[in-house]
Amino acid sequence: MKALVTGATGFVGGHLVDRLLARGDTVTALVRSLERAAPLAARGVVLVPGDLHDLEALRTATRDQAVVYHAAALTGAVDEAEFNRANRDGTANVARACVEHGGPTRFVLVSSMAAGGPAPHGQPRVEGGEDHPVTMYGRSKLASEQVLRELPLDWTILRPPTVYGPRDRENLLAVFRAARVGIAPVFGDGSMELSLIHVGDLARAILAAGTTAGLGRRHFYVNHPEIVTSAGLVRAIGEAIGQPRVRLLPV
Repeated sequence: MKALVTGATGFVGGHLVDRLLARGDTVTALVRSLERAAPLAARGVVLVPGDLHDLEALRTATRDQAVVYHAAALTGAVDEAEFNRANRDGTANVARACVEHGGPTRFVLVSSMAAGGPAPHGQPRVEGGEDHPVTMYGRSKLASEQVLRELPLDWTILRPPTVYGPRDRENLLAVFRAARVGIAPVFGDGSMELSLIHVGDLARAILAAGTTAGLGRRHFYVNHPEIVTSAGLVRAIGEAIGQPRVRLLPV
């Protein structure tokens, strides 16, 4: 199967590429830096230089693809306009390039649990619930989902929570570093409930969303069934790195 991956040099996108190559798919990646993406090319990935606002590169990258996995996203920005330009407008550009070619079999958007907003204590979010994002990032991801809903594409949206695992450079790395020195901040008293997912499990979920029949025009929360507290997460990280007595710093 021919598949395009955006964000292929990133944390989640890189693990997705691993899965696609392992099953023998022909993988194309839209990349901003050919130098950074050289390891992908060495593994047989077709590289298309460009970004989410390079319309000609997007036309080239999306042409004749069976599935498009849109995993590229901006997770940190100075204001809402910057978030929207990357996440909402970038998604719109990729999706519209697909429409120009008659659309792939499936368009998979890796969104975020932040698009739905926080859930009441003890009440996990489910598909079909009302969305109330409270962060600039979450609002930009919800806006990117709304772009897809307005286009004639067979899309599937996944909303993962915090992602952890090998090659993480952003999500939990700061917590690991804090725990290593024996003190780590937590919100409030540490009882805030969290959902997590391992990056390998998320990659499998993304692949399933792109290859399983009957999932078109639906969105899913994807996470481990276990619920942890922020304090419990810090303590588990401390145990994992041999620092079982991490001091919690309420903020």
